[in-house]
Amino acid sequence: MIQIERQVDPKYLEACRLLGKAGLAAVATRYEDTEDDPFNIYQYHRVTHSRLVAQRFKRMALDLYEAIPGLISPEEILFGTADAKGHDRKINWERALKPIDDIEGYEVMTMKRFSGPNEIESAEEEISDMRDINISLGSEIFTPEREVQSLETYRVTVPGFSPELKTVIQPNLNPDTSPIARLTGLADIGSSGMNTDRFIEDGDELFREEQLDIFLMLTTPNSLMFTDSRVSDHVRGRMINWSNSQPNFARGRGELFDSDTEGLPEKAKSILRTQFDHFEDSYTATLTIAKKRESMTLRELIVDMGYTDKDTRKGLINEDSLR
Repeated sequence: MIQIERQVDPKYLEACRLLGKAGLAAVATRYEDTEDDPFNIYQYHRVTHSRLVAQRFKRMALDLYEAIPGLISPEEILFGTADAKGHDRKINWERALKPIDDIEGYEVMTMKRFSGPNEIESAEEEISDMRDINISLGSEIFTPEREVQSLETYRVTVPGFSPELKTVIQPNLNPDTSPIARLTGLADIGSSGMNTDRFIEDGDELFREEQLDIFLMLTTPNSLMFTDSRVSDHVRGRMINWSNSQPNFARGRGELFDSDTEGLPEKAKSILRTQFDHFEDSYTATLTIAKKRESMTLRELIVDMGYTDKDTRKGLINEDSLR
């Protein structure tokens, strides 16, 4: 793959390195290296995801740079790669509570992220880091134009949902979106098209991160999840419903690919299609998993969805309840 680092000023390269490092450090400090609340130890929105988005961005950008001169510059590629690492640096949320009418004493508790404000706050903090790096390196390396690009990029990553396609959309993406912002947006929710195994993992991680009451009950001796069959059935049903939603998510993302790349040259679209060629693979794989899970017991589902081996909080789980 083409090397671009030698084509830019060493000070610019160092500035981008520092920016990317700051973004990953913010994610790690807030959502991994914390013991104040296990709900803030994220399973999906963590350093692994941030790094992966940056890697995907760079891969796409380099391919476009090599094939279509003038579409994206080496400086933009390095900046976009660094900028992508901080796109989830601020994830504020609240607990959403929903009582279940026919189950006294039990309510569903999920994570409700402040989508929109989170991305704006992330961009504001990213821009603050850019300005601090300018000061520390003694020159205006990150210009106001780069600040605008960062804000546009983070806005593009604001998620929405299409009831028709049953998948996540990015409402702020449009034909006039810049290449940096577009590629970051594609990279952010690109697993279903780019890597089926990663897409499977993403689905389980996001479920474990968002379904707060399930993890809480797993850490609580004699919880209702294992002592009340109504709660057990309800939780099991949520796990199966989530699994059944994943094939539609993948297929829907595939149907959106043309509109998500609208505004790019046809050659660029063709290049990106070769990287986003796993939508049907992801559909088939997650459909198989969903069918398999329909016959599983609650305890089997807990294991299959990664709570006991892949969850970074697994040491807090009350193992006696799983026997």
